Amino acid sequence: MKKKVAQNDSRMLLCGKRVRECREEWGYTQSKLIEEIEKLPENNGKTRNDKHLSAVERGERNLSIEYARLISKVLRVSEDYLLGYDDFKTESEKHSEELYGEFERYKWIENIVKSMGYVEEYASKVKYKKIYISSEDTDRIIQEKIDFAKEGLTVMPEYDMIISDQRGRKIHITSSEIRRMYEDMEILIKCRIEREFDDITRYKHISDMGDKKENGNK
Repeated sequence: MKKKVAQNDSRMLLCGKRVRECREEWGYTQSKLIEEIEKLPENNGKTRNDKHLSAVERGERNLSIEYARLISKVLRVSEDYLLGYDDFKTESEKHSEELYGEFERYKWIENIVKSMGYVEEYASKVKYKKIYISSEDTDRIIQEKIDFAKEGLTVMPEYDMIISDQRGRKIHITSSEIRRMYEDMEILIKCRIEREFDDITRYKHISDMGDKKENGNK
């Protein structure tokens, strides 16, 4: 169960702004939005008024979780978006952004793999079960294995690849393995950068190292 977020002035302004913008995108007046809210079974016959909604939109009154849920149903946006928990208006918008992020990570790893001399034999935008490949497998056999692995799967698009090395070996790299490669690279890069920040020879004055150096001397 979600905890109620503390409503400071900036959050109230944000929530009000989002409610107003979403309402206007539908071409609703405040009265029309209230009318639609009152029709919802979840409203339980409760009477709503323009004054309350207007105060919410101006950021002068807290947007309650209950009210956000009702507004989200009418305007077909995410309740979390209205409350400031999330920056995506809809689940489909969030899903599209996540897929784009996955694709960007995939392309990054793909470029590194190719630069290291490996050859991408096959790439897929459909996730399937891990398959085991022999260096003697022909393209036809590999495709048959892929088709068999995909049977009955109804999952969201992901990115897999089959790569070969200079010795002719072939392996199937799954989306989860590509994701782990990316995370490992992130960790390595961060460690390397932080090591350089900690290198005293990079600074003109010791004081330039900042809090880390000062804390180390305490």
